[in-house]
Amino acid sequence: MGIKGRIATMLMALAIFGCKSGQTSSAASANGDAMAGGAGGMPSSGGGGQQDVYVTDPTLNNMNAFRITIPAKWKFQGMVFQPGKCVKNPGVVFRSTSPDGLSFSEAMPPFGWVSGTGPRVANEKTADCLPMTQATTAQQFLDYVAKTLGADSVTAVPSEELNAKAQQGLRDAALKSAQQWANMHMAPPKQTVEIASTQVVYKNGPVSMKGLLTGQVSCTETTYPGMHSILRGMADTPPSTVDHCEGYVAYTAAPANQYDAVVRQWSAPGIGGHGGENDWFMAYVKRSNDENRGFLDKQNAAFKQHMAQNQADYDARFQMQKQFQDAMSESTQRSLNGAEEARNARSTAASDMVDFALDHRTVVNANGEIGKVSNQATTAWQNTSGTIYAAKDPTFNPNGVLAGSWTQTSFTHGNGSSF
Repeated sequence: MGIKGRIATMLMALAIFGCKSGQTSSAASANGDAMAGGAGGMPSSGGGGQQDVYVTDPTLNNMNAFRITIPAKWKFQGMVFQPGKCVKNPGVVFRSTSPDGLSFSEAMPPFGWVSGTGPRVANEKTADCLPMTQATTAQQFLDYVAKTLGADSVTAVPSEELNAKAQQGLRDAALKSAQQWANMHMAPPKQTVEIASTQVVYKNGPVSMKGLLTGQVSCTETTYPGMHSILRGMADTPPSTVDHCEGYVAYTAAPANQYDAVVRQWSAPGIGGHGGENDWFMAYVKRSNDENRGFLDKQNAAFKQHMAQNQADYDARFQMQKQFQDAMSESTQRSLNGAEEARNARSTAASDMVDFALDHRTVVNANGEIGKVSNQATTAWQNTSGTIYAAKDPTFNPNGVLAGSWTQTSFTHGNGSSF
């Protein structure tokens, strides 16, 4: 659900509590572990013994965030609840106290918890989630809250009218978001909302007190498919169904003999919360969107940096590998050349030994043809028919002396290689 949808859910709860239960507001929807806020602003006059007070948001330049209408002369303290880990949405937390200090009406901080089946449930829970491990109705949630408040007795109060309004609000919100989910080609998450009321009795010192708790439980159910392992020895991952719930509580209490009058006072028309101020709402959504974009930009920049570093590492490794291969190739070629030179040297020496043993000398003509002459010869000539004439006199030239045309040959090693 987007930030607008989540805040709309919280505002729906605020409106419901402000209408009928005698409570002015609940807090936000899922995910929160931090509170910050400003005290209520200066009250403005309201008709019929009522006054308007504002809760400001210090994180947005102390903008008026929520307007609460309370009985005249009642005191007020409030703050904006900032989202965190188990409560994801902002909300309003306040307490309004009667002039004698004995009666009060308040919106408690929101509660969040996670339940469901499968391994994903444990991953979704955070330290600030309530220790609830199964689906919880609104009445069970209020019984849990009443127990933590130390109530002596708890009696359920019918809440059909509030529940009807909650269900209608849920349907209206689903209709507004249906096109958004359709555009993403995704099925919307399964969402539920339920409201319950409970009357409690307890002692405040010597004073017998009576209170009315009204709670809304809103849950979003997400199903995660399982995964078959492709690695031998690794188990499959089973599917998970995760229910992320948040609870809002409004609480009005008074001395038992004043309880009915106080409840009527807080049930009067116009009393209670009126939702978030539009300017604050738009500023909060803009900031959330900017933060999301900033987070995505940061993630993209980190990914690009990671990919660039990977490419640089690859290039460096590739260059090192190329240098290694070039060095190995050069070393191998040197070894091959050395082996060839050694073979040639052995072959040359052996051929010279053979010439010496046979009293021969090896000559090569201009065509590269090899011939053998006496070891006593100091010059050798070859005619066009291939006849070789060797002489001891190095100055002898058979041209003009012997018939035909003669070309001087060159003395070489016994295998024909040059000296």
